[in-house]
Amino acid sequence: MGSLRRVKHQSAVMFCFALTVGLVRCALAQQSTNAQVTGMVMDTSGASVPGAVIKATNTATNVEYPTVSNEAGVYVLPQMVPGPYRITVSKDGFQTLVRSEITLRIGDRATINFEMQPGEIQTTIEVTAAAQILHR
Repeated sequence: MGSLRRVKHQSAVMFCFALTVGLVRCALAQQSTNAQVTGMVMDTSGASVPGAVIKATNTATNVEYPTVSNEAGVYVLPQMVPGPYRITVSKDGFQTLVRSEITLRIGDRATINFEMQPGEIQTTIEVTAAAQILHR
């Protein structure tokens, strides 16, 4: 009777081990091969700019990823394919901002903030110097 109990215990342990390995493999398979960009859009006084249109363009493929900043001025560009990007931010009453030479890698979670200056809609400011990107 004791050996039967030991066999059942070993079977239960093996089942739990196999289940754990399977769950870990599923979790690893779901890891993103993409990147994400988040940030804030503010004016020169530091106030949030809701409703700003943010458009990230992959400069290698010309695929665009658009979004709009929320009430707090926060934007999120999830599930972006790694590669080189140009990000454009626009809103009526502000100068359009363009930040280029941004490179995203697999798994990047970059934070890129924008400070918009009041101005005419036709005015565009392009930043080509390497911007500080915070990777998490």
